[in-house]
Amino acid sequence: MKKIIIIDNSKFISFFIRSKLYKSLSLDNKVIVYYLREDMKAEKEKFISNNFLYKKINIKSFFKLIYDIWTSKKLLTFTIRPLIIGFLAKIFSPNLDFYPTITGTGPLFDSELLVYKFLRLVYPLFLYKAKHTFFHNKSDALYFSKKLKTLDYTITGGSGVEVPTSPIKRNCYSLNKKLPKIACFSRLIKDKGILHYFDATKMIFEKYPFMKGRFFLAGIKYKGNLKNNTIEIEQVKDWENYGGIYIGQPKCKKDFYLSMDVICLPSFREGLSNVLLEAGSLGCILMSTDVPGCIDIIDNECGIIFKAKSTKSLFKAFEKTINLNLNNQKSLRDNAYKKISYNFSKKRVINDYLRVI
Repeated sequence: MKKIIIIDNSKFISFFIRSKLYKSLSLDNKVIVYYLREDMKAEKEKFISNNFLYKKINIKSFFKLIYDIWTSKKLLTFTIRPLIIGFLAKIFSPNLDFYPTITGTGPLFDSELLVYKFLRLVYPLFLYKAKHTFFHNKSDALYFSKKLKTLDYTITGGSGVEVPTSPIKRNCYSLNKKLPKIACFSRLIKDKGILHYFDATKMIFEKYPFMKGRFFLAGIKYKGNLKNNTIEIEQVKDWENYGGIYIGQPKCKKDFYLSMDVICLPSFREGLSNVLLEAGSLGCILMSTDVPGCIDIIDNECGIIFKAKSTKSLFKAFEKTINLNLNNQKSLRDNAYKKISYNFSKKRVINDYLRVI
């Protein structure tokens, strides 16, 4: 039985969004996933297969990782730090087939910090020895394919989502009868546009006071966040004083999405937003920014689009959304469901990997 090594950044994220891919790969291969950090512990981990193992990278397991890479034919990586490890592994093990996945580039293209300027120069080199590269959005694929003319790649549907076999029946909202419930669901960091969400909703509360108690924030802090990029609990409490409701991490994401009419993600950049995919597949109206990883999902009349880093644009988008007529609400829901089921289903993503690997 052949061995496949996978290096991922977070066990928590890896476990929840890539477990079905791991299961499919382990049907005919021994699959070992090495991860850099845990983030959170799942209450109960799913059994994936008898041919599957998780291992945390530490001093003790590092030498086992080197041995496993040396004795394997295939290495997959997800996110930037595992990509660098994979690049180095390929140098020291030339016969290794290297399959990186670019799940997103974060502030790489926008930041003026010296470290990111340097990374912009060297990042394409990390893909130079890849046998095949997977991208989560078109923008990243276009950028790197221009830098590396021989790059062999696939734009896959992120990590994919389980899509219901038919659209979820939803009741429409109206300001006269049933007020909409709108939520932002994200890690509590500034790059997700949370502060713009706070400011724009405060403007809504002032103009439409009856919308107090109808805007929600879901999500928690993660250990990997930089302190200067983290939303502080005092900022959340201040927003709640104006009329917002913070609910933390939903225990059941499906129930959470079904309880909301609209999901808003004011992110500055995404790889490919799993929140938008999950919410759209369950019938939520989508609102998000005109940036890579978001626009891929909500363009072509699949959601309400607004400018990133613009409170004013978000406020106008909120006004447009809460005043949508019944036909427009249904159209946005139907368009999003069709697009997600065709382009971003878990089955399609897994097939993308199995076809290449």
